[in-house]
Amino acid sequence: MLDSQARSDTGGFQENAEIGKLIHGLLGWDKLIPESMAQYQAGRPTFRLAAKPEPEARMWMIEGMAGGIQPWWHYVGASHEDRRIYHTAGPIFRWHTENTTSPVRRRSGGTLHTYLRLKPELRKNVDGPRTGLEPSVDGVRHAVLKGFDETDILSFGGKLFPLKTDPTAEVLMTFIPEFPIYPPETAWMREPYTDIPGLVVNKLPGGGLCAFLPADIDRQYGRYNLPDHGNLLANIIRWAARDNIPLHVECKGLIDCNLYHQQGRLILHLVNLTSSATWRQPVDEFIPAGPLKISIRLTDDVRGNNLKLLVSGNTTASTTDKGWCHFTIASITDHEVVVIN
Repeated sequence: MLDSQARSDTGGFQENAEIGKLIHGLLGWDKLIPESMAQYQAGRPTFRLAAKPEPEARMWMIEGMAGGIQPWWHYVGASHEDRRIYHTAGPIFRWHTENTTSPVRRRSGGTLHTYLRLKPELRKNVDGPRTGLEPSVDGVRHAVLKGFDETDILSFGGKLFPLKTDPTAEVLMTFIPEFPIYPPETAWMREPYTDIPGLVVNKLPGGGLCAFLPADIDRQYGRYNLPDHGNLLANIIRWAARDNIPLHVECKGLIDCNLYHQQGRLILHLVNLTSSATWRQPVDEFIPAGPLKISIRLTDDVRGNNLKLLVSGNTTASTTDKGWCHFTIASITDHEVVVIN
């Protein structure tokens, strides 16, 4: 049994396949080598009770199977407030059953084992094991918490202290203090509820919208790149801007978008950052991304009936509707410049 539960920042997913091949090289390829595959956020940082992002767990499992490792998933505890944790293993194990043969390496990064509780709690209405202690659902969640309907907690990793909030403010998340990670049987919340705010929103007298994050989610996202943190920050920005954002881009991959206005035209410069070397030099290949579904809000001096792609030289159809220009770019290799006259 292997206890290798997450990739390191430098090793990559392929590390798991290398482990399998090395051990098979020592013991023989006729030996079974199951691996304990955590479905919670193991590695750097570690959060025992929060679901690991599905693509991260999936890729580690797949690389393990590529090295001849047999999958063996596990959780900590029999019932979970983050019920996304139940969705990852099933498709991989069904494929493994139908074909032949994994996820993750335990390493404490020194992060505090703390969480944030979302309000109101919704898990009573979400499929999963029951303890009988699930609170009744007593309201509808704020738009800032969109996309988190299947979890009542988010990984945090920092400290918070009591605050006094204005009567008009709404507290959307509260702090869950630190509790042990190791050994696994001690990973249960000693103090599941506090009134310490982690996220506060308010509407100002002049009509402006204000969000205050005592929890340093931006710092945690910069350190650990957990998608829950990034999605929460994006939700806060969209809400505070009242969704008044002039550019929407939908696609797989990572695209840097730069929108400019010159008299009589709009210019959108798209840079494809989809690469295993995006955060670690050097890049030695381009990975095309697409299709990109794009919507741009038109200005008074741009009607949007003439669109050019300056890098590929290709043409693409566009439509205009209620002051927006909509079009699709099939693929981008390194970059594309869109000019709307």
